[in-house]
Amino acid sequence: MRCTESMDNALIDLLVEKAAKGNKCDKIFTGPAFTSVSRALTSQFGRDISAENMRNRLRTVKKKYMILKELVGQSSWRWNDDKQTLKVDDNVWKEYVQRH
Repeated sequence: MRCTESMDNALIDLLVEKAAKGNKCDKIFTGPAFTSVSRALTSQFGRDISAENMRNRLRTVKKKYMILKELVGQSSWRWNDDKQTLKVDDNVWKEYVQRH
């Protein structure tokens, strides 16, 4: 299944709601939380989205978040609030791409 940015945003919003309602145990979302989220996303996007799909997608989103968090923590990388993107000089970007 291919997720879109709007699906990721909806997933995050729904999980924030679930966390606020206490549907987490030891920093892990409960099974019913994922089931509820998958039903809501299936309804919202008209696609069959399983709870397992959402668990996997959350792992991917977390990995991306950790990369962004690391980059923003470096002095040469800056966050552009208006565009919601990272900004970096071309040379720094080229070095990063070569290392990774």
